[in-house]
Parts: sequence; C-alpha cells; structure tokens
Amino acid sequence: MSYLDNLNERQKQAAEHQNGPLLIVAGAGAGKTKTIASRIVRLVQKGVRPENILAITFTNKAAKEMRDRVEKALRSEKSLNRPISLVGWPFVSTFHSLGVHILRENARSIGLNRHFGIFDRSDSKKSIRQAMEIVGVNPKQFEPGKILEIISREKGNNLLVDEYEAGIGNEYLPGIIAKIWRQYDKILAEEKALDFDDLLLRAVRLLKSQPAILEKYQSIWHYLLIDEYQDTNKIQYELAKFLAEKSKNICAVGDTDQCLLPGTKIKTPTGEKEIGRIKIGQKITGAAGDGEVCSSLVNKVIMKKYDGKILEIITKNGKKIKTTPEHILFARLTLTKNKFYVYLMYRRDKGFRIGLAKSVRQDSRGKKSIGLLVRCNQEKADKMWVLKICRTKREASKIWLTDGCFLNLRQKTFAGARRHKQNFQRD
Repeated sequence: MSYLDNLNERQKQAAEHQNGPLLIVAGAGAGKTKTIASRIVRLVQKGVRPENILAITFTNKAAKEMRDRVEKALRSEKSLNRPISLVGWPFVSTFHSLGVHILRENARSIGLNRHFGIFDRSDSKKSIRQAMEIVGVNPKQFEPGKILEIISREKGNNLLVDEYEAGIGNEYLPGIIAKIWRQYDKILAEEKALDFDDLLLRAVRLLKSQPAILEKYQSIWHYLLIDEYQDTNKIQYELAKFLAEKSKNICAVGDTDQCLLPGTKIKTPTGEKEIGRIKIGQKITGAAGDGEVCSSLVNKVIMKKYDGKILEIITKNGKKIKTTPEHILFARLTLTKNKFYVYLMYRRDKGFRIGLAKSVRQDSRGKKSIGLLVRCNQEKADKMWVLKICRTKREASKIWLTDGCFLNLRQKTFAGARRHKQNFQRD
C-alpha cells in the first residue's frame, strides 16, 4: 500500500508539491502531521536526500511524533528501493532545539563554550531576582516574573539589551528593566549559559553576521517544513526566513480556524484593545509556547464568516472568554492542595482509560508537582482530559466508577494499573 493511499485529495496535493513555497491551511485533527510526513517521503522518492530536509514543530512531543512517523514511513515505503538505514535522516526538531544545534556547532565562532548550559524558566526567574538585588531593585516592588516576561518579549522581537536601551529614552520602568537585563546577561555569562530566548536570538544573529555559516546551513537544508505556523513569533520567523532564503522551498502549516470573535479583548504592550481596533503594523501580545508570551507585529488582518458553536469560559475571577471550539487556549494548573481530579486518559497503543489523581504528588525527583502531570508522564499518555474536580477522594471515586461507565473501555490496560481498575475496564 502506498503512503499516499491514506490521504484525501487535498492532502495528496500538498504531499506531491515539490519546489517553491507552500501554505497548508488546516484545522485541528485534519491530518497535518500525516500530510507533512507523507510530503517528506514524496520528496525523498523524487530524489531529495533525507538529510536535506528540515521539519520544525513547536513541542518536543510533537517533534518526536513527527520523527517517528517519518522514520516509519521511510522504512516501510518500498518504492524508495534504497537501503534507508544506511543514509541520513530528515532533521526534525523544535525551533529551540534547532537553535541549540546551530549554536553548539558554531560555538567557538561567537565566543561560546560548546557545552554551554541552558536556563529553564525557573532558573531564569531566580537569576532575574538575583540581578534585581545586585542593581538595587526591590523584588517586592517589581515582580521578577513580570520583568523576565518583558525581557523575553523583547528578545522575541530580536533585540539585545543595548538595542533595547537605545530606544527607551528617559522612561523610568524601561530604564530599570535595562539595568536588570544587563546584570542578568552577566549572570548568564558567568554561568556559561543561555536562556530559552537566547537560543533563537543568538542563532539568528549568528546567521545574519556570518554569511559563510548561513550558506552552510542553506546548502544542507534545501526543504523547510513548519507546523503550527500561526504560533510563530518574530525571531522564529527570522530564523525560518534565513534558512529558506536561498531555496525558497518552505512549507508552512497553519490553522485559521483558531479565530477570535468580534469584541474580543487583545493584549498589547500598551494595554488591552478590542480586536476590531487592531491594525497592521501594531504589536500584540500572544502565546510563545511553554506557558510564556511575547510581542509580535501584525502584518495582516483577516476577517471571515463563522457559522458554528460559540463556547463561553468563565475564569475564577469572573472573566468571560468567548471562543470557537477549534481555538486553542493556554491554561496552567496550579499546586492546589486537597483536590482530586477524575481524568480521561488516551494513549495511542493502549486506548482510553478513566482514572483518579491527587492534585499534588511527588514526581520522580521527589519534588511536589501537579498530580495530573505526574500521572501523564508515568503512563506516557498522548492526551488527557479533566472530567471533574472533587473535594474528596470518595466523591471522585463515585464519579469515576459511575459517571465513567458510559465508556466501553475494552482496551488493553495501562502499565501499572491497579487490579480493580482492570476489572472495571473488562466489565
């Protein structure tokens, strides 16, 4: 069976496109990953070397899924008629992993240690607090997390601290941020480390300042594929633009169905505005992955008719959010004690399972963590839904064993499942 047999006509059209730019507009569950994987196989079938293909996703999990699908497809496609195990593979990664790869390969040329460390958000927040204390700024007056958010946003706009400081004039708060940022950069240098935002910023600056290095990567990657393109920020766009500038063979997959309704309030660096007042050339604050936000420039405003359901979400503080079912909203669970979650879990090779998790548990390192995340990691689940939040385990157990019975879970049990859960599934 050909790898194209499982594609519909539109998907086949995208998979068979070879040279030149390609934009794929598709909603959630429309088979984007399958289409990209099929397109990679088709490129190889047409004579493109696998190592000349670069595919970028937004999460490590999505990158792994893409990598597994591509490798499986390349191994199983008989029409290739070549010892695929003896040749290179497409480079599949996240934007940040790509930045790490480029920087480690060229560390000496920009004065970096090849084995530089990488600060996660908690490391960065701790160092911001340390930088504030050094420059004499009270962390109680200015929240370190907010300061980090601003610095992250500006790095996402492709700015270094000197460039940021040159454009702020005599403004009070930006002046304080510049001082903290400069000291924060010193701490990173002393630790021989970069933060997440530096991974992209420094990679883009490297490619821009050293044409020979840019030429090297342009000669390696002739085809660039980007998933979830609607979530890219300026620095990610710049990185993609540099790499695809020579070949022009860039494929972007986006989802326009993640639309916002009239009257929706949009955050901007200068405050909230209704979506109807947002114009081309203005900056808005949007999701940047990993629960973070950044500023991006509006380069196009699109309006479309929508005929479908409208969902209304009411937050804890009473704020109402109206959206379409297709729109993805970022949320973060907190370490709330004395709660119990009834969840529905899905794993591709096992199927569905209903379970019960405490709100707070110890993870593999012995640290307190959100119970759902611990359970999700232990079971290596692909998806998880919260069905009910309960105050007591008894209340949650009743829902677990009664309300959950509408599911006919005749699937294999997960590793480590308790015996009574196995009995429930078989019943």
